[in-house]
Amino acid sequence: MMSSRVLIVAMSVGGGHGKAGQAIAKAIQGLAPDCEVRSIDLRDHAARWFRTLYVAGYLFIVRHVPWVWGWLYRHPPKRGGTLPPWLLRRALRPFERLVRDWQPDAILATQITASEATAALRTRGIHRGANATVVTDFDAHPSWRSGEIDLFFVPDEDIRRRLVGTGIPAERLVATGVPIDPAFEAPFDPAALKAKHGLRPGVPVVLLMGGSLGLGPMEAGVRDLLASGRPVELLVVAGHNARLRRRLEALRPTGESRLHAFGFIDFVVELMAVSDLFVSKPGGLSMTEAVTLGVPTLAIAPLAGQEVVNGRHLAAQGVVELLRPGETLAVGVERLLADAPARERLSAAARAYARHHSALHVAERTIELVRESKARGRFP
Repeated sequence: MMSSRVLIVAMSVGGGHGKAGQAIAKAIQGLAPDCEVRSIDLRDHAARWFRTLYVAGYLFIVRHVPWVWGWLYRHPPKRGGTLPPWLLRRALRPFERLVRDWQPDAILATQITASEATAALRTRGIHRGANATVVTDFDAHPSWRSGEIDLFFVPDEDIRRRLVGTGIPAERLVATGVPIDPAFEAPFDPAALKAKHGLRPGVPVVLLMGGSLGLGPMEAGVRDLLASGRPVELLVVAGHNARLRRRLEALRPTGESRLHAFGFIDFVVELMAVSDLFVSKPGGLSMTEAVTLGVPTLAIAPLAGQEVVNGRHLAAQGVVELLRPGETLAVGVERLLADAPARERLSAAARAYARHHSALHVAERTIELVRESKARGRFP
């Protein structure tokens, strides 16, 4: 891989796509130290009007009119993709300049718009290297389909088979699992971690998250759990939602319950590792991290579209639990805390389903893809 260059492209709304890219970049650098790897957020290489429209528009829709996003997700454009090529071309001229100037040997996208943008550049002859895409959600959505993507890395064999059904050739699909930080596969000493974070031994630990943006019924759920009187160590990660964290810190636990509120942190793995139950909206990365650790997981408040599908797919595999009809967050948590066999079943199923070393496998295949492409003389 001497003198090779790999560009990893995410498009952040939350934090998952970028985290997947960072894990792959670290793995590539470990396998091929001479390979130059660069990770970027497509938002930083797009027109300002597009950044505002894309992120603010998406968040407004999923928060206030989620049925609109759900309908759009279920009815993608017949031409394929999610955005018209002319819009991508106008919005992503800075990205085009970056690719022209840096001339990567391969581009690896970890999000749908990044994948579309990469494919469009090769269609126009601007990028003549290899293209790969990492699918970080548990859905075989037809918008992923593109003849300009050489290799797709997908979560599991079921998603692979379903993507073949959308028209992607089977040889372009590899079931590697969703790439996550290897820290989630390392051994832990739960007792030591509990002591480190001031958690009482013998008391159930519940970790509640709403993604990097702190979305979902977090505050109401915490209030109800604290009011139940059950002894619990309640860990709540508000992410970048500073207002939510302030409101959580103003709550007063009752009885033997304790509340620990966090902002955006880099030690989620430690909190997951000591938890008896993980409660979160079903983002692709956070679900994969919990499943890999074998933490019993309750999926709540999915965003319309891909997160609804994520929750249903993982529940069908038996690795996460969904809230029952009419059940609140607090009631679902109480139900699972009172049912140790159910938590044990979830943990065992998760460990059996989990794919290990996914970032490493993606890195290995990406390196192979670059070598194969150079051997075929695709590069100038």
